[in-house]
Amino acid sequence: MANERWTRVTAPSPGLVQNQYVAARLEELKARNPALEEQLAKVLIEHPLLKSLNLKGDKTGRKWLDVYRKINTTLQSRELTINFNAEAWFATENTYDSYMQMYERAAAAHGKGVLMSDKLNPASVRARVDDAVTFPAGWAPPRPGAAPPAGAPARPGAPTPLGPPRGVRPGLSPGQQSGQRIYNQMAFGQQQSIMELRQGQGLFDEVQNTEVGVTSRNPYFNPKTKQVFAALNYGLRPHGASTRYGKSYLVLNPAMKIKAFYFGGDTFFSKQQNSSVQMPYPMVAGVLANAHPSLVTDVISSWYFGRPLPDCEGLTAEDLLLEGHVFSAVPFRGCVTHVCIPTQHRNTPIGANAEKFAHKHDLYIAYSD
Repeated sequence: MANERWTRVTAPSPGLVQNQYVAARLEELKARNPALEEQLAKVLIEHPLLKSLNLKGDKTGRKWLDVYRKINTTLQSRELTINFNAEAWFATENTYDSYMQMYERAAAAHGKGVLMSDKLNPASVRARVDDAVTFPAGWAPPRPGAAPPAGAPARPGAPTPLGPPRGVRPGLSPGQQSGQRIYNQMAFGQQQSIMELRQGQGLFDEVQNTEVGVTSRNPYFNPKTKQVFAALNYGLRPHGASTRYGKSYLVLNPAMKIKAFYFGGDTFFSKQQNSSVQMPYPMVAGVLANAHPSLVTDVISSWYFGRPLPDCEGLTAEDLLLEGHVFSAVPFRGCVTHVCIPTQHRNTPIGANAEKFAHKHDLYIAYSD
């Protein structure tokens, strides 16, 4: 026994899984989509701001395509940003080296596979929506007992909803992986509620059993594989793409845009919570085909007239967001170029801590009114 050699089986790195995901989705989204093209053409041809271009009178269909390409190029040039609250980030010296999305933060505080709710994100909804907009329906393994698709023979050792085929170790094989293999590592999947007794908000303020978070029932789920939420500041807004999470923001390295997929509007509130509205960087303007009319107008206004837009605030903020999901770790040094905070923090303790943070990670610091 002393001479036996044991090989430790380890899960694939989060970066490998994310790279496999990006490559697989890019390959799928490269296929031509006539329905998307038709809807996009309709949106641009009928938009009142583009009336002077006489897109309706173009029989060749080249004019609207030319407009799309120009908008697409403009969107690709805009900054990809992450908004945050400077009062929280820099109340004391910030010692973190990398941006952590909420799945990572929850795992660090409560254990792997746990997601806790916050005031903006009920955990059960957040986890469900993130899976829905990330994975095409065909990637999810069939549920136990489900009939195989028509014409597909039932195979011994078929994948379970939460793991790889029986007899096959969890992880990824060499080469490009199937959607189901990637799904096994990335999907939060089926949930189990975490309940606590909390003071209620009802008429009598009674104590209620309240869901405060959820636990993933996917034993292979790796929280570090989940997306980092960002947004394109397509309108050159003074305090980043959306102030819902604060009036300070990070500007990501342009290379990070390629590792992101884009959505017209906040996916948390979207009416189409599936991967069909997901657009890759090469065709980011495709989000306009299914976006809220207000977002279409703002994007066209910013591109066509070249003027900055005001901050994205209020009840319509989620409709005006051009959300980007980044599938990569985001260390501050190398993946971030700027940290931007409101001018009111200049020459204050918060400003001093922001400047220390910028110096430590070799970032530009900017102040905005």
